[in-house]
Amino acid sequence: MRITVVNLLLTLFYGVTNPFLGQESYNTCAAAKEICPNQIVSLNNIDANSTVCGGCEDDIISCFTHTNSIWLKFTTNAVGGNVSLNFSNLVFQVSPNQGTQLQVEVLSVGLPCNSASYAQVPGTCVTNATGNFVVNCIGLLPNMVYFFVVNGNKNGQVQAAECTFDLTISGTGFDRPTPSSTITYAPAFICKNDLVTFTANLVNCPNNSYYKWYVNGALVANTSVPTFQSNTMSNGDNVVVVSDCYTLCTEIVTSSNTPLTILEFPLTAGPDYSIKPGESVILLGATTGLTYSWGPSFGLVNPDSLQPIANPTQTTTYTLTATDGVCTLSEDVTVFVNSGLIIPNLFTPNGDGNNDTWEIINISDYPDNDLTIYDRWGQLVYEAIGYNFTKAWDGTRKNKPLPEGVYFYKLNLNSGKASDASTGYVTIVR
Repeated sequence: MRITVVNLLLTLFYGVTNPFLGQESYNTCAAAKEICPNQIVSLNNIDANSTVCGGCEDDIISCFTHTNSIWLKFTTNAVGGNVSLNFSNLVFQVSPNQGTQLQVEVLSVGLPCNSASYAQVPGTCVTNATGNFVVNCIGLLPNMVYFFVVNGNKNGQVQAAECTFDLTISGTGFDRPTPSSTITYAPAFICKNDLVTFTANLVNCPNNSYYKWYVNGALVANTSVPTFQSNTMSNGDNVVVVSDCYTLCTEIVTSSNTPLTILEFPLTAGPDYSIKPGESVILLGATTGLTYSWGPSFGLVNPDSLQPIANPTQTTTYTLTATDGVCTLSEDVTVFVNSGLIIPNLFTPNGDGNNDTWEIINISDYPDNDLTIYDRWGQLVYEAIGYNFTKAWDGTRKNKPLPEGVYFYKLNLNSGKASDASTGYVTIVR
């Protein structure tokens, strides 16, 4: 094995996987590299070898002697016909007593990598290529895999030629239509919050298996069908779809729509409110829409106004809907009716299923609360953070029933108001 500066440079520029074991993976028939349509590949036979023995892969009745062969293959299209192998940019290793010619032959194959099943495609033997050349295959069968071997010629020298080169394959028996993709969407005019359906329209793209949808560069959906829906699009958003075409020699196609135009107009239902029972509040709606309405109408005074008076008896969400003649938009506002805390001063934890726990009504309105309970000697008997009905005190301490009597509590609502803290007592009756 020769390790030279040239070999190391070729490793960097031509993809040799190991500079100390420089053979490419396609050095063997079993690892023959598939050459695909619409691509240029850079290849080499540097440090390649051959396996010549009875029935071995390089034991071929051939127009040249195999010394350092690499194996490549291609598959004809559904039509079949003529195929051309175009070799270009040949760069030979330059060493004393080394050949400088490439050799090529194309094979039809019965059993891959079984030399007894090979037959040379007529007219495809090249033995003395030193510059750009073309190998023409005439009348190939459709949907068939053909192998071809590239070998270095010794040309009277001690060492066979080693070369890097570019390869493309073309022809009526190999070419296939270039796939493409476009995006359409409906509706054509998009209003804010409309549900938009995007459709990928693929051309010359058989056997596709996925669609990846991106909005402004971020992956938002993977689908197996060519559609994607969203009601959160914003003005200027860009949608891109990426898909695969063909099972063999897969090609990836990408399509992007022009930035979306989302139609809207000013509309607000105003801020949310919190009131006590019997109180009223003015909803601060505003819009440039031509027509508008509030719903539901119950609990509203003058519901045809943009700023009606609301006095609901319970927490209610009102929706302001408006139209400008093209789009219809909506926005919600919630009026919370806070009925206040109801703290019982007695409960009966006797196991009869009635009033067995100390439940503070509406405590769930203050989820950040904390509660402590003491006996008459000041000893802590119960404490909780976020007290609610699932944590309701059952009159025990460490799972042991406490005696009847008066117990004192301190409750902090932690809502940020001055009246947050309260104290009082509760009586256990058994």
